[in-house]
Amino acid sequence: MEITIILSSPRSGSSWLSRVVRSIPDHSVFTHNTYTTQFLYSLYPIKSVNPFSDDGIARPGVVDSLLKPWRVRRVRSYIESRASGNPIVLISPTLSNFLPLLKEAFPEARYVHFQRNPLDTIASMKNFLAKNDCGGFIDRYRAHSYGGRFFAMRSACIHTLHRLRWMRLVHRGYLGVRPGGFQQAARYSLVDFLSWYYTANQRDILAGLADIPESRQVAIHYEKLVESYDDEVAKLLEFMIGDQEKPEIPHSHDGVRSGAVGRSKELFDEAQLEQIRSFLLTNAPQRVLQTYGLATANSTAEQHRITQETS
Repeated sequence: MEITIILSSPRSGSSWLSRVVRSIPDHSVFTHNTYTTQFLYSLYPIKSVNPFSDDGIARPGVVDSLLKPWRVRRVRSYIESRASGNPIVLISPTLSNFLPLLKEAFPEARYVHFQRNPLDTIASMKNFLAKNDCGGFIDRYRAHSYGGRFFAMRSACIHTLHRLRWMRLVHRGYLGVRPGGFQQAARYSLVDFLSWYYTANQRDILAGLADIPESRQVAIHYEKLVESYDDEVAKLLEFMIGDQEKPEIPHSHDGVRSGAVGRSKELFDEAQLEQIRSFLLTNAPQRVLQTYGLATANSTAEQHRITQETS
């Protein structure tokens, strides 16, 4: 089975990238809009709806260990039955939480680490958190009634469930997956919480990719898609399809503006940006910071030393 799993933090541009990969002929693409995310959460119902928990599944208990073989079979059968024999793409910001399960179900999968500048990602998280800090079930139902009753009901139910899951956050609203440590971080100030959230999500992604051979993973960057779309899509297709004849991929710039690069400067003042940078330098994986020039020379040298000692 040919399968590519695309991992990213929330608000990194995964919705845009999903439109790009959906245009690849003869591929079955599963996103957060195809009920795949809800299916994965349904495999861990008690953990998923418990507002005093997080979504981490890397620390299984006795019950989880007993159910693991069943969950692995369910994931494989769910995806395979809907792929109709086509190569598969899974893309959603929530997949980082389910990496241990996905790696068991699809041991030969390829992985794309889709990244965006941490400062811009955190700024977009701030906007999204505020957007979801309003309205209840009826408001959400009315706002999504344009898609029909079923679509509106589904959106309203998911909205209500997320508000329950995130009720302990001191700043109302919600993003997506709750990484390990969420309950403690829920008491942080808004800027520190968003910085922590990005850091925890990237930590989980890189931890999951640590034992994946370099030949089966690649990094794709939001900024390069904005600035050099053809080159970055060609890189993605080369990784996914290899030596096969590459299809012509139409441009999918709808809803994406070049002004989205550098968005953080519009939403944070200099003191807040410095607070975010300080948190990231202390806590975030240096591998993602180096790409965007956020790692200091000292932290880069230290990371290199640790890598050398590990190897």
